[in-house]
Amino acid sequence: MNTENKKLKLIGAGLAVFLLMVFAFSASANAQTAQIECESKSKAIKVVTVEQFQGANAVFNFPNDGIGHFSSTPLLSTTIDVGGRQRTCVVARFSTEALPLDNHMVFQVRVDGVPMKGHVLSFVGIPTPVVTDPEETDLNLPRMVSHDFFAVVEPGTHRVEVLFAGCCSSAPPPNSIYAYAGGSVLTL
Repeated sequence: MNTENKKLKLIGAGLAVFLLMVFAFSASANAQTAQIECESKSKAIKVVTVEQFQGANAVFNFPNDGIGHFSSTPLLSTTIDVGGRQRTCVVARFSTEALPLDNHMVFQVRVDGVPMKGHVLSFVGIPTPVVTDPEETDLNLPRMVSHDFFAVVEPGTHRVEVLFAGCCSSAPPPNSIYAYAGGSVLTL
């Protein structure tokens, strides 16, 4: 019985050390990432879609000038009217049937030309906020992608746009389409 008590004490001590390590790791990980929040009381919803496939005529990393490049025409674009007297949160849900023809597709959702929260802050060494969809099969198969974004805005009229591009060729053929997106929906 004495041996059993020693085993139980050792197991208990080991479990306690493990839990302390998990708590310490969790606390340090949470301390390193700042969470951003916003809240809206609005019940208004606006949805815009383009059901046909649209082609992206830009490669995000080309020319190699350290700037993220997007197609000359937004994938989706609309305006929203925000009422009230104080700042509020606008939430955007974007989805599309993505068809990358290069290594990736990149997307950016903006309010009044400013990227909303929810993007990664840089991609392939370019400090431009985007979300990405990789093409890893070499079959160029379409797939459904979806992501949520948000921004704090003042009352008034605001333009919301979804930009997109192919990515990551170092020497893409000129005047080509580098990705397609179809059945695109933006819900605000």
